[in-house]
Amino acid sequence: MPAIRFAWNPLLVDLRREVCPGARWQRQGRCWMMSDAEAQRFVHAAQARLDFHRSQAQVRRRQLGIAPRTVHKYKAMGNNGIQNNAELMTFALRHRLLHVAEVGGNLASLSTTVVISA
Repeated sequence: MPAIRFAWNPLLVDLRREVCPGARWQRQGRCWMMSDAEAQRFVHAAQARLDFHRSQAQVRRRQLGIAPRTVHKYKAMGNNGIQNNAELMTFALRHRLLHVAEVGGNLASLSTTVVISA
């Protein structure tokens, strides 16, 4: 009997209830125990559901004219409690995510001389 373990995600929790109502939670292993057929159905349905939601997000971004990099920027800002671009630059410099190649005479030139490290 296969064991399925996944990070808590409301989509996956609801899907597990729909697809595998007979699955049993194994407290010690912290995983769902289900038959081979249920496990295959769950994995296939989970992949399809996540692909659908991913494509819907891409459609919404295109409709709003938002680039994927912008989405990643604001997610990262939200996850780190960063409120604005100044805090973002401070965070990036503090954590050595950015290197200042050449800083000119004023701070306005900083945005054109910052190189993002890989």
